[in-house]
Amino acid sequence: GSAESRVFWVTVASGALCLAAAAWAFLRAATPPGREPDAPASLYAGWSGVIRNRHFRKLFGAFVFGIGMFNAILTLVAQWLKPCGISEGAAGDMGAAFVVAGLPAAIAAAVLLDATHAYAALTRGLGGFAFLTTVGLVFAATQGDALGLYCAFAACGAAYLAVAAVAMEAAAECTYPTPPEVSTGLLFCAGNLWSVGST
Repeated sequence: GSAESRVFWVTVASGALCLAAAAWAFLRAATPPGREPDAPASLYAGWSGVIRNRHFRKLFGAFVFGIGMFNAILTLVAQWLKPCGISEGAAGDMGAAFVVAGLPAAIAAAVLLDATHAYAALTRGLGGFAFLTTVGLVFAATQGDALGLYCAFAACGAAYLAVAAVAMEAAAECTYPTPPEVSTGLLFCAGNLWSVGST
């Protein structure tokens, strides 16, 4: 179909997955054990507090690098693949495959994390998987193989979005009782600043 219809159906599928995830999160929501999170006196105080946590610093470095890669890949996908003989339309479809495969993977990772609480194991495992899928994506691009690129983009999306979901939960867990919006806010603020430099 046309590019507009593809964008429409990707939007519908993504929106449905997001609504399903939001409904699941709402139904599973529970009050954390112990005391309520401590609100920091200021944003600076909150960020400087969480950055002193060595576990958070490890997550921070990996997350910021990963979100920079994620944004660079999706922003420059057409320019990056043009020398490989991939059309702009096909490159856009590959970017859509990244997102469409990534959303259910992120939901599955969140469900698995909720069931197991294996923060470190899932973060390491998915981080390693993200690295391998990135290597596979670069290899597929050097071969100019369209089918391989579709598969590689889907695998990358599954890996990157799944590890992002787990990393946000792990960051909130390792910085408790600081409110989770402080740690995730710092992750995304720094990640988006790094993305500007990456693109």
